[in-house]
Amino acid sequence: MRKGSRKKKEDLSGKVFGYWEVLEESIPSRTHGFREYICECGACGNKYIVREDNLIKGRSTKCACCSLGWKKHRRQVVEDE
Repeated sequence: MRKGSRKKKEDLSGKVFGYWEVLEESIPSRTHGFREYICECGACGNKYIVREDNLIKGRSTKCACCSLGWKKHRRQVVEDE
């Protein structure tokens, strides 16, 4: 791959992936070369940090507590201010 030929990655803020609504890019936001975003689960309202590749490839569509059907949400990664 030639230098400078990489495609600039699109900002996912405001987009919806499954139940995830992408709120903003997380700072620091790079894990193994992937951006991370603060996302809100449309099913329960909890906020989590989700990697960009998991959103785009459909590997993450909602939070674990909603996916597993837990009645009580055990862990919330991003605290409300």
